[in-house]
Amino acid sequence: MVTFCPAPGFEDVGRQATPEVIPEVTPEVAKILPLCETPRSKRELQMKVGIRDEKHFREAYLRPALQAGMLERTIPEKPQSSKQRYQLTAKGHGWLRQRNSR
Repeated sequence: MVTFCPAPGFEDVGRQATPEVIPEVTPEVAKILPLCETPRSKRELQMKVGIRDEKHFREAYLRPALQAGMLERTIPEKPQSSKQRYQLTAKGHGWLRQRNSR
């Protein structure tokens, strides 16, 4: 039986603290994240960023934010609900904190 013992000074290799990396988001997603600290409807978000085309807003802003895990639905079991709102996830809050601390 062979037992491995690291040489002195190498015990912590691989366990060193690494700085948190700010996830990359598109400029469109970056525009709506600060607006979602308070849950908002799709229509509210669309109006606040000044996008008239609902399909473009959904595909370029909302869907990428949801897929990146930055936003979540307040009623996930009913994505088409008229009462649906979008809010930041823990990942979204972290992204905002890191962006604001630069």
